[in-house]
Amino acid sequence: NQGLGRRGLAHKMTQKGVAAEVSNSLLSQIDDEEELTRALAAARKHSPAHKIASLERDTWQRRLASFLSRRGFAMPVIRTVCRQLDEERALELEEING
Repeated sequence: NQGLGRRGLAHKMTQKGVAAEVSNSLLSQIDDEEELTRALAAARKHSPAHKIASLERDTWQRRLASFLSRRGFAMPVIRTVCRQLDEERALELEEING
């Protein structure tokens, strides 16, 4: 599933009865860059720019971090995603405000 991190995928495979060695083998194929790409895609889908523009920074970052954590993404990945989206949000607000 594209919207899940390693922990989320591991949990889903365990629920479906996938053997641990098969699960571990599949999860080892997901590198850090791919997990970051998955997290960014999930975050952008969950929190499009028009949705977060009206929220305070702390509020949307907290909501986004909670969302990504529930999807099984690791904290370092979540921090990177929040930082990147915050930079994108700042650029968009600059463009809007001129």
